[in-house]
Amino acid sequence: MNPEFQRNLWLEVSHRRTVFMVVTLGLLFMAANSTFGTFALRSSAEYAFYAIVVILGARNAAQSVVGEIRDRTWDAQRLSSLSPFAMTWGKLLGATSHAWIGGIICMAVLVWTAFAQGGVGAALGELSYFLMIGLMAQSVALFTSLLAARRRQTHSRLDVFMYQIMGLIAAWSVWSAWKAVSAGGIFAGSLGFDELRWWGLSIDAPLFYLVSLLVFLLWAFIGCLRVMRIELSMQNTPIVWILFVAFMAVYFAGSEILPIPNIIGLEIPSAIRPLLHATIVTALLTYIAVFAEPKDQVLYRWLAKTLIAGQFRLFSSRLQAWMIAYAATLLFGLALMLVLATNPPEMLGFEFFRASAVLSALGLLTRDMAIFLLFPLLPGARRGEAPAVVTLLLLYYVVPPLLSGAGVGALFYPFGRDLGLAGPLIAWGEALVMWFVLYRVAGKGILPHQPALPVSVQPERK
Repeated sequence: MNPEFQRNLWLEVSHRRTVFMVVTLGLLFMAANSTFGTFALRSSAEYAFYAIVVILGARNAAQSVVGEIRDRTWDAQRLSSLSPFAMTWGKLLGATSHAWIGGIICMAVLVWTAFAQGGVGAALGELSYFLMIGLMAQSVALFTSLLAARRRQTHSRLDVFMYQIMGLIAAWSVWSAWKAVSAGGIFAGSLGFDELRWWGLSIDAPLFYLVSLLVFLLWAFIGCLRVMRIELSMQNTPIVWILFVAFMAVYFAGSEILPIPNIIGLEIPSAIRPLLHATIVTALLTYIAVFAEPKDQVLYRWLAKTLIAGQFRLFSSRLQAWMIAYAATLLFGLALMLVLATNPPEMLGFEFFRASAVLSALGLLTRDMAIFLLFPLLPGARRGEAPAVVTLLLLYYVVPPLLSGAGVGALFYPFGRDLGLAGPLIAWGEALVMWFVLYRVAGKGILPHQPALPVSVQPERK
């Protein structure tokens, strides 16, 4: 047996806790069934599953590593002979083992009621859904806590709660999509989600959802494994992240529904929908990655030196995730601009987006990357990315309404047909200014103008 999994079983599972869990759930289900019947039995089992496996399980997963760091036992575990794979699944399933005891009891009730109502197919669908929503919440919570451990942040109870919240957000996303496509969902029929179209193919919505959920769950576990490898001082290459970015772009490019254009009421023509969706998704990945990754001045200096020395293979091996996602965004954005520039808006049946608007958006993205890098690289900076997030909130949501009557709205949102090429010039001008400020503040310590590490000596992975 995996030693880490066994150790967590000893810590989490005891006869007293197990008996208490079984007796409590048994009394709850008996009371619900005898008082209100099968519907109440199923509802109580579902709510109990969410409370035990999703909420409590996500918290236990979030604490599995940061608790070791807080107790000063994590460094000893890092020196053990366990592989990253064994350490990852030992933490993920071992720390949540007590929650899964209750979850299995709840799933037994849920699967039984689903079988009684809809047969084997419904029972298998319910079993798959509840297994994966629990694992998704716990995997995302563990992944978030591992990212924080990688950044060597402090880990108070509030921090653990925030990692748990990320797992709950993932679970809520899974739940809301399942309710939209399942036969008994609150949105079933009203949104017409019995079937959906993906890359022109008509696919059964519940089946597509379950397969998609399984794939995203695998990616979540791979993310935990990759960060665990760094924690155990092992080398990662950017190949897996490149594959993930490509997967996300292809997955959402083939979808005819993406929340952002629909929220703002845009009807996207099919000619540009794949490229627009891919650009939006890779841009979001860029923001998430630049927020989550450590801003390592030593690494940036080493990257600059390898690039100047022409060591492109070494250079590409240590690119951070946000750099790759940003390059993908530029690639898809330029392709989208080409389609918009070579097809008049009237032919597309769509006059809101023009090539100049996409170019402006890419300029703002470039500016925002400089803002995210600036504050952590300031001398003596200790606040991480919080000042950058506040700055972006001011630029996008607070300052524009305050200056709405001053005629300077184009400085914050350089879009619109009346601006023409002035919009991209404003956006990219702001980007150049921010990157110049970044160079003046931190760039002199990054560019290799003095003796530093040899190219063959790579900086420590953080």
